[in-house]
Amino acid sequence: MRLHCFGSMAAESYFKIVKKIRLDVSDDDAEKLFPLAAQFDIPISEVPCRLCHWTKQHIKYLGIKTSFQFDKTPFDFITSPIPCTGEIGIRVLTYDVERMIRREKEKKEKVSLILEFVKRSGFLDVIQNLYYTSFEELNTDSVMKLHSYKDHCFVPKGLPSNLDNWFRRFDTYGKSFMYVLSRLVENVTQGIPNREVHFQHLFDTLVKMFGMQSGLSFEPCPPVQSLKIGNVEVQGSPDILYTHHRINESERKVEKPRIIAACKVSRHKSISPCRIEITSSSKTRGKSAEPDDEIPTSSTASENRHCPIIAQLSEEMIGQHCGELLLKYSQSIGHGSIFGIVVQQTQVTLTELRMTETQYQNIKAGNFTHCELDKPSFMYTRPYNFMKMEDLEKLVEPFIMFGLEP
Repeated sequence: MRLHCFGSMAAESYFKIVKKIRLDVSDDDAEKLFPLAAQFDIPISEVPCRLCHWTKQHIKYLGIKTSFQFDKTPFDFITSPIPCTGEIGIRVLTYDVERMIRREKEKKEKVSLILEFVKRSGFLDVIQNLYYTSFEELNTDSVMKLHSYKDHCFVPKGLPSNLDNWFRRFDTYGKSFMYVLSRLVENVTQGIPNREVHFQHLFDTLVKMFGMQSGLSFEPCPPVQSLKIGNVEVQGSPDILYTHHRINESERKVEKPRIIAACKVSRHKSISPCRIEITSSSKTRGKSAEPDDEIPTSSTASENRHCPIIAQLSEEMIGQHCGELLLKYSQSIGHGSIFGIVVQQTQVTLTELRMTETQYQNIKAGNFTHCELDKPSFMYTRPYNFMKMEDLEKLVEPFIMFGLEP
């Protein structure tokens, strides 16, 4: 469980999106800057009854703002505190706050320890040795490399005894991941198209190495769920649900598992990258956040006369996936938010839908707010490719965190 923020938080840095023409991250500001572009938005009077027809415009219609968190690492993204609200604050204050802080610290320390031994296991080196660029470029040599690792042991030496079972599972699913990957590569070499189900199986096998639990092997297609939004009965379902049966450190289990993350998988790549211009924040906004190494600062960008190029989710993917999180919000293990994962071939985007219980009930009742302060928020990171070692290393921490029992 993440900590909620008690007290005011420093304002975040101000970033701008440049996509052929200069657009701000905020949808509302974009309309102010480019009113002509806003005229081409299709008027929406209600949301479609099937999530597969949703787009970003439908999310906006529900009063949910979107935020592209391209500067945050996956681990920072899932561990950032939820801003304090009256509802959530009252709920959290009923717990022992000191115990929550201690538990969160211990959990992060355990994640850090496991990560160090994952690095020693040789698994990341195997991924690096594949020199992956895209599935289309994988060949027979790639298959031979994968087969050579079928007997490789991914249990590192010098393990503490309390991590023995964790790494035996890691080793077992690591071998399974190599096998599944080799089958997908064989499909490429034989001209057989890989479907969504193949990429689902590949990703699910990968995250099971880190303890994430799904019913994909027993229930390939989660049952369709419905949620009434205003006068519309909306139906849909994520591709994979990652859950826990425990809700705290005790042995008590809940009858219905709580959702850790809802996952959407696509056989298509993410959309064409957009250009990101990083601008310094004003004094009233506080200091600029430290960007990732591959994202230059505004001064560096101006010196090089270019902006970094970063891929992101399409408007259709944002609408459909955010809708899936909305349908599953009431089953989330967290308070005030639900996490999601979008997998596009081998690229992973972490997402989160934040809202209070009052906001959730208002959406169901059809009372959509357009006041900026009262809007729920859908946030997402840039895609990270789990077939590239430097990206996988950044994904390992959230995968471990999601896999640990609360």
